[in-house]
Amino acid sequence: AKYADAERLYRRALEVRETYFGKEHSEVARSEHELAELYLAMQDLEKAFKYGTSALAIRQRLFGSMHPDVGKSLH
Repeated sequence: AKYADAERLYRRALEVRETYFGKEHSEVARSEHELAELYLAMQDLEKAFKYGTSALAIRQRLFGSMHPDVGKSLH
């Protein structure tokens, strides 16, 4: 039940951030990274990969490949 609650809240945060900031923003990447971590904990590797790679791509476009936030997406 806790994972379901967390998923609902993380998805809502992502929706709000996309609406407010646009899809190419560091806060959107942060929400996607958080969802990836959640799905990894839930062992849903397909969704974890989807959100993790999206967060990485956004961060690379915004900051370049050597930025610390890109490193967070690579772990």
